[in-house]
Amino acid sequence: MNSKDRMYDVGGVLLPRPFKPRRLGHFALWQSDLDMMRRLYVDVLGFRHTDTVVRDGQPVAVFTSHGTDHHSLAAIHAATAEGVRKTHYENGVLVNQISFQVGSLEEVVHAHEYFGERQVYISRLGRDFPGSNWALYVLDPDGHRVEFYYGMEQIGWDRRR
Repeated sequence: MNSKDRMYDVGGVLLPRPFKPRRLGHFALWQSDLDMMRRLYVDVLGFRHTDTVVRDGQPVAVFTSHGTDHHSLAAIHAATAEGVRKTHYENGVLVNQISFQVGSLEEVVHAHEYFGERQVYISRLGRDFPGSNWALYVLDPDGHRVEFYYGMEQIGWDRRR
């Protein structure tokens, strides 16, 4: 059987891929002004500020949420786009990532094999912080990073981790 015709058991259901996106999880955007982004999404739109990543004393990422997931919208400072600046960011790709939650860590691992067999560019596999989710990142044909992740740190009733 051709590997492209293979069916996969995903939680007891046979599918033509070894994973099933369960929901749109979160977005991350390249931003040039993280403070303005935080003010818009937190102060104006009512999201909660859940985390900030700081390097060398400067914020490089801001995480916000409207539910119990650690983040539903993140902003990554455009200055950190060095690895993709010329090929993506400067060519108009302003979305850092589009993320889909899958049902198990096994789905993330098998998705890695699946995309590799199909020569889809894999940008990263592993665990990310903040949010503590296990993830696989691939690039779509226009260079948008698409994340398939399992698990997400939850924010409790008291709005703290």
